[in-house]
Amino acid sequence: MRRFRRRCGSDAAPASGALRQSAMNSVGEACTELKRDYDQCFNRWFAEKFLKGEAGAEGDPCVQLFKRYQLCVQNAIKEKDIPIEGLEFMGSSKEKSENSSEI
Repeated sequence: MRRFRRRCGSDAAPASGALRQSAMNSVGEACTELKRDYDQCFNRWFAEKFLKGEAGAEGDPCVQLFKRYQLCVQNAIKEKDIPIEGLEFMGSSKEKSENSSEI
């Protein structure tokens, strides 16, 4: 909670129960805080904007946090020699090309 106040410059409590920090850590210890920051940002946007139909043209304001977290995870996977070749991921180029042919 202290971290939330410091970053937002406010002593107000988070407005939604959906903003609780995730108990799950990231694949790399160095990425856990980035994961929690992204989760908090996304959950706030989802609850306070998207679900109310107020997302607007600007879309997800957490994109930069996600990119930093994604890069951290990719580096952690490489450092730990976790084999990911052949795994399918959401949003993979294969999935995108298959979905675009259905439209």
